[in-house]
Amino acid sequence: MKKGASTAAKNYYELLQVSPRARPEVIHAAYRALLKAIGDDDADLIGRVSEAYGVLSSVASRARYDGEREAGGTIIGEYRVLEEIAEGGFGKTYKAEHVFLGEPVCIKQCSRISPDADAILIEEAKAMWHLRHFGIPAARTVMRHDDGSLMLVMSFIPGPTLA
Repeated sequence: MKKGASTAAKNYYELLQVSPRARPEVIHAAYRALLKAIGDDDADLIGRVSEAYGVLSSVASRARYDGEREAGGTIIGEYRVLEEIAEGGFGKTYKAEHVFLGEPVCIKQCSRISPDADAILIEEAKAMWHLRHFGIPAARTVMRHDDGSLMLVMSFIPGPTLA
């Protein structure tokens, strides 16, 4: 890691061996378990684990960190995230582009609810899979993100939102 690199470039979730969907209690337990496993053998690793815990254990700093991680340029599968379009109770929606084709897509991420609710996103994808109309996005694929969340990739329709 280069000096002065953004904290978003560091994967604190991976370092603590937890999912980005992990509850605060899980993050705390992982931190304690890792410190115990490391012992006094590696001061550098202890420092990095403590730094990760410091960021992820605070609601405000974790929200800032998550926002930085989701910033434009992130590659998800074969797509490059360009910008966040919206956020709601279900999760977030992003404008992205296919990395090889350069074609715009819309990615809906089921990130703010329990993993059990993935079924809702799957049903949405099934409902729109065979629909074809210029005003309805075409479902391109459904994929699992590295953090475990489910994502629906659709065609991007430019213009104003329904709101």
